[in-house]
Amino acid sequence: LGDGAPHYAVLGVDATATDDELKSVFRRLAAQHHPDKFAHLGPRAVDAATTRFRELQDAYEAIKQLRNL
Repeated sequence: LGDGAPHYAVLGVDATATDDELKSVFRRLAAQHHPDKFAHLGPRAVDAATTRFRELQDAYEAIKQLRNL
């Protein structure tokens, strides 16, 4: 996992962000990029949103592991 810099970059926060800030940012981004919000735009949009949503989830999980949350 290293220092987690790429994971923080995916979420758009610094490594100095508090745990609560990370959780808030993740929830906001997850809500914005949730695949269900793109269903009306067709399968390509849903696939793109699914990929982005998965990236966000993976980054947040990696940061939680680094911080032992």
